[in-house]
Amino acid sequence: MILYHVSVDDLVRDDRLLEHYANEAKHTKREQRVLTYAYYINIIMWLVSYLNLFHPHGFHTILIPFIMVINEVVFMTYFNDWQRFAGRRWLGWLAIIVFAAVFALHVYLNLLTPTIITWHHLYNYSFLNGLFLGRYILIALISIGIEIMVFFKPSGTTHDD
Repeated sequence: MILYHVSVDDLVRDDRLLEHYANEAKHTKREQRVLTYAYYINIIMWLVSYLNLFHPHGFHTILIPFIMVINEVVFMTYFNDWQRFAGRRWLGWLAIIVFAAVFALHVYLNLLTPTIITWHHLYNYSFLNGLFLGRYILIALISIGIEIMVFFKPSGTTHDD
């Protein structure tokens, strides 16, 4: 029925609304892609961080923790599946326990590293304090990376373009 020379279809269907939903779908797909890439970069950086932590053959760079921080912040910024944790208080406690256990294990392994043992005889306490602070920050980033891999794996990833 046409009233005032406007069809019911034109009144019900608004092209601006359809365009808005199309833009939202494209934006959501882009966010999911960034989240997926950040997840896999997290895995790569987690593996490379072990080279930095135990630095065989003198391998050590400040870029690894820096990239890990940026990637973990990007990942948590784009993560939007928080309802996965709703009503599961035990999952939050499990994540805290896993973080503490992984952190403690890495601290213990760090203290057994032969280069750390040889550095204990140094009397330059500023150097030792900075060294251990940097290593514990790296250990915390490694532990957060493990938390992301175990508890925050993106679900429903789409690979369509």
